[in-house]
Amino acid sequence: MLNDVKLARVGPNRHDSRITVKVLKIWDTIHVDTGEGLSFLFLDDEGTKMHALVERKDQHRRFRRLLHEEEWKTISGFQVRTFTPWIRLTKQRKEIFLTSETQVDDADAFDGFIPLDLIPFGDVMRLEFMLELFILELHEGDWKIITGFTVELSPPGFRFAMNHHTIIFTGNTNLQRSWGVITDHYMSFKNFRSIMNGVYTSNYPIDLLGYLDGVGEIEVVTDHTFTLGDNMQTSRVTFTIKDLEGRTLECEARGVLGIQLYNKWWRHGGTETFITMSDWMVYTDRGTNEMKIKDAGGISRFEFNALYQDVYEFRAAYFNESDPTGIESDGSSVELDWSP
Repeated sequence: MLNDVKLARVGPNRHDSRITVKVLKIWDTIHVDTGEGLSFLFLDDEGTKMHALVERKDQHRRFRRLLHEEEWKTISGFQVRTFTPWIRLTKQRKEIFLTSETQVDDADAFDGFIPLDLIPFGDVMRLEFMLELFILELHEGDWKIITGFTVELSPPGFRFAMNHHTIIFTGNTNLQRSWGVITDHYMSFKNFRSIMNGVYTSNYPIDLLGYLDGVGEIEVVTDHTFTLGDNMQTSRVTFTIKDLEGRTLECEARGVLGIQLYNKWWRHGGTETFITMSDWMVYTDRGTNEMKIKDAGGISRFEFNALYQDVYEFRAAYFNESDPTGIESDGSSVELDWSP
């Protein structure tokens, strides 16, 4: 027997729910994990909104025929999944998934008052003030004592660190200066063999140290991450790095980062170059099935011949030297510079 419930009270453990909703919007989506999808925005008579999704492509035509914008429908036989609350389309931390088992019927339009979920201008202005404050107070390389934040699970798929959680700053967040811990760096260099064997996934960035074996020319390629069109172009530079056992990894850097790496390589001349790379992504080349490395956007960094003990020891082992400190640095770490 079906039970009529409101959107706010549907859940993943209830399989007998029936909802009556208005279809506000319909649009096509592309998801990195599931590919093409069909999305809907539902509204019930309490004013609750919820995102609904059709994952299976063979069901798209059916639901396009059954559901139209501005129509009221009763829907049953759907699934509900808890959605990781970081970036989402509604306040609800749940999503409805429409499947081959889902039943859709016409419903009478609700002619009563539906409360609007309006955000006061004051809240928007406070949010803008908070953003400006955090930009002014937080700088790369600084240590901070931070209180008054919340912690949520990171969204599925890509993460910026191995940790599965994300810190969320709020209006109660307080920042104070701290001296922190003095150390050469905060990178954890990964083993090339483990990378090639698929130990590391594309879920989070990793750090690398190697001998810079070669840098290719600057290419102009289509940026397939830009999903709003197929004519967006960017620059790409490929390069290879080598470990102490002679294993090589093919890497690529795009956009400003790629141009900076290319220019720095040629300015560096013919001297031996050892590169440290922080926060880069592992991915599988679909053509060759090989594990390769690419930048993760603005978070990725590189440095040539850094004055780190790890680099001294790597260089000494690479050239079988007894003195691990005979490395000359160019004295600069590279990060994105968007100034003209």
